[in-house]
Amino acid sequence: MRSPKRTCVAYLHREITDLSPEILTGATGTLGAHILHLLRYSLKVSSITCLVRAASSLAAHERVSKSLTSRGKPGLLSFSPTSRASTTTQDSSSGASHAHIVCLPATFSHPTLGLDAGKYTDLANTSTLIIHAAWAVNFTARLRSFEKDHIAGLSHLLSLSLVSSSHNNASHHLQPQRQPPRFLFLSSTASVTSSSTKDLIAERLSHSPDDASPLGYSRSKWVAEHICNNFHKRGGPSSHSSLPRPNIAVLRIGQLCGDTERGIWNMSEAYPLMLSTAPTLRALPDLGAMPLDWMPVDRAAEAVLQVAEGLDVGAAAGYGGGSDMVEKGEEEEVPVFHILNPHHRPTWTDLVE
Repeated sequence: MRSPKRTCVAYLHREITDLSPEILTGATGTLGAHILHLLRYSLKVSSITCLVRAASSLAAHERVSKSLTSRGKPGLLSFSPTSRASTTTQDSSSGASHAHIVCLPATFSHPTLGLDAGKYTDLANTSTLIIHAAWAVNFTARLRSFEKDHIAGLSHLLSLSLVSSSHNNASHHLQPQRQPPRFLFLSSTASVTSSSTKDLIAERLSHSPDDASPLGYSRSKWVAEHICNNFHKRGGPSSHSSLPRPNIAVLRIGQLCGDTERGIWNMSEAYPLMLSTAPTLRALPDLGAMPLDWMPVDRAAEAVLQVAEGLDVGAAAGYGGGSDMVEKGEEEEVPVFHILNPHHRPTWTDLVE
């Protein structure tokens, strides 16, 4: 993989032709907040619509702003009802303009995401990139508990990405057919970490549900990857072959840790919780030579944008995941990328000794 830092800079400051509006879910989470922070500095992005599970635009705005500030990032400006929670912020230190940020309450279980018809159509017709990072990190929930809001919600977001293409297809004699926006689904390496293979796990779709760990969270990600693949191959459950092929990628995210600037790590996660007990218990579990291949969350956010750039410039050339392009004559599957720290040292033993 190319250097995420260098490629991210290229993505944020590439030559401006048309400013692009983009959609982000999961901005209230750690990775989503870092992605939003990068996107709002982009010279290419005109606006970012954050779809948030919230009761109102004000609540959505407050949740996103708190998510940013809790991670040491500048928050949003005060909520303005007349602009429907939109903000255009100014960095006081550099004077660099930020993208227009709109925080909208969304109901992912609803076919149109709980948005009014006008807003739904507008997002479908103008968005050039959708990054879907919203997913409950709940390791006690069963698979079926992810079905309504998460698995169905993914399908509804993918359908949104195809709406404008189907509309343009019906009126292709009036205007050029618009390509679907790039769609990045942020999955997890947990969807394949129980694989029985003795080799490296390939950057490709898994065809055995047993490859996912027994947790409902892991299996929900495995199912979600196959939903992405179905849309990738057929353009959705009921599409026609004349529609443009969706530009979808699955990104399996590995274990993340605090960012490289401040080291802020969510204290409710397993490793920070475990380490926080050491002063009291004067002991830590013996995890042996387990590699601490954690990836700083800001580096992961940069890698996500690296993939977005690749889909943007390489879609026509069949840009795919890593080194696992399909053989000629095989049915092409959705491209898969692993966002991981390639280093396997230090180990847990190195940390505690």
